Amino acid sequence: MTMCFAVKDRVQASAEVRPSTTSEACSLSPYDFLPAPDVHDRKRVRMVFVVEHILADHIDQLQHLKKKLNPCIPHRYTKAMQEQSEFVNVGVVDANPSSTTGMIEVLQHLQQYVAVTKNTPVPCLVSGDGLSVKRIIHAQQSRSNGEDWHHRLDSMWAAPQEFHKEILLLQDSNNKFFVGASEIDRGTIAQLKSEFNHRSLCKDVMSNFQHVWDMYEFATEGYVLLCAIRLRGMHAIDDMPAGFPAYQPVKAQLDWLHQLAQEVVEFCWETPDNQGIAIAAKSFVEEPGDISDDALAFCSCDNEKDEDMILCCSSTCKIGWYHISCVGVLELPSIDSTWYCSEACATSGRSIYCLCHRTLDEEMIQCGRMQNCRGSEWYHMSCKGIQPQASLPETWYCGEVCRLEAGSDDHMLNHTKALMWEGLAHITRKMAVREGDGPAMVDDWKSDVLQFWRGKHPKYLMIAHHFLACVGGFAPPNIQHNFVWNRVANPKGKLGGNIGLDLCNEHINRDFKEMLGYSNGKYTARQVLQGVLRCRGHLEKLSTTFFRKSGL
Repeated sequence: MTMCFAVKDRVQASAEVRPSTTSEACSLSPYDFLPAPDVHDRKRVRMVFVVEHILADHIDQLQHLKKKLNPCIPHRYTKAMQEQSEFVNVGVVDANPSSTTGMIEVLQHLQQYVAVTKNTPVPCLVSGDGLSVKRIIHAQQSRSNGEDWHHRLDSMWAAPQEFHKEILLLQDSNNKFFVGASEIDRGTIAQLKSEFNHRSLCKDVMSNFQHVWDMYEFATEGYVLLCAIRLRGMHAIDDMPAGFPAYQPVKAQLDWLHQLAQEVVEFCWETPDNQGIAIAAKSFVEEPGDISDDALAFCSCDNEKDEDMILCCSSTCKIGWYHISCVGVLELPSIDSTWYCSEACATSGRSIYCLCHRTLDEEMIQCGRMQNCRGSEWYHMSCKGIQPQASLPETWYCGEVCRLEAGSDDHMLNHTKALMWEGLAHITRKMAVREGDGPAMVDDWKSDVLQFWRGKHPKYLMIAHHFLACVGGFAPPNIQHNFVWNRVANPKGKLGGNIGLDLCNEHINRDFKEMLGYSNGKYTARQVLQGVLRCRGHLEKLSTTFFRKSGL
């Protein structure tokens, strides 16, 4: 049996997206599927936001700032995403959705609720976990030769959800970090489980998702706090952080907190493989054949040349390094000057340097690790709290991380940074869902494409390609809009209360299956419907449509 429900769209497609213009999937930009540099910039901003809240929540001297911080990162439809979702039950289908035949029956049942205007269906989303989306696509492909839209089942677009994707990614993290043999190593997940008595934590995420999530959130917050304590010369969490402007206005204190959060993120930031992404993007467009990866990784000419190269100083640039002859530069500029490959990069306002990544007209200082700096190599002196006339050591390091790495390759330090980064990635991904931030969720799908490839998850790689193609222009504009903004629900109607529809379905199905279990397999159609009413869970409004059609 398959229990089905519908959720009213809270963000209606505006008039400007109504025209039915679409693009062929093969004509889309590769950066509709891959994370461009600006995707990583936005991810960094969200991580800094999360770290600010962790620090204000737990460090005694900063707790008065909690109410001064924004509770969420505002987006275009923040207010609409706080509204309580309206759920409507659309019945139970006596079919097994794990087979193509069963999924066809489910889709035929759902299709009777699709609005029709002038014999043309109004397309809508049908949501499900990764496996359900794959089966929906297979069911539609099997009926692609149907006589009309009703037989082809093409009034519905399969929409992947967030909860089961998070289970998959959290399982990847657990496989990497939760190793029983590491229990004797301080700071590992296995050692933390033993030390803090997290008995319910186990390897399989699906069977105890909440326990695994709690452990990684706990470990991430703990490492964030330990990093902040080290960076600000504290010995305990209730100490006064060095340099905190306790007697200055709140704005100065918030700026100080923001800078500390940036430094913590810089500590664990995993530098994206922009060159590898550029190679994949060019291969997608140009069919390079025998062109080497080195040629594809740099410049726009796709040729290897024995000449000097110049770096575009915008963090939004998708190429980065160019041959000077290809961009008409006669000689390399001085080391302390900036160069941009185009007007778009020059006006982007985003720099590859400093914690702030802003283009400021002020003196900068280079980290002693130079191009191996874990951060941004060059920094504004003001962003580092250094006075213009201050005397500096012969070799200056941007922070504790580079100072430590200059001495040795510390495997424990590397483990800590990797765990922090993945933990913050999980938290920011959940935050985007909770806030109903559609563009942020799309950014996460683009970043996750790389993890699906590395983790050998072909099913989710295919699903991500389908989803991102639809968002990029393959689907009609109103469906593109719904893919971005109408894939989550807010059962209780509160700020940060959104969850994926597959998680809603998990709660409802659990109650429904428990009800069926009590009957020991002996139940009538009326009893099933009564059970649906009893296990309403988050269904705030049940439709009478199903009862009228059933004649019950």
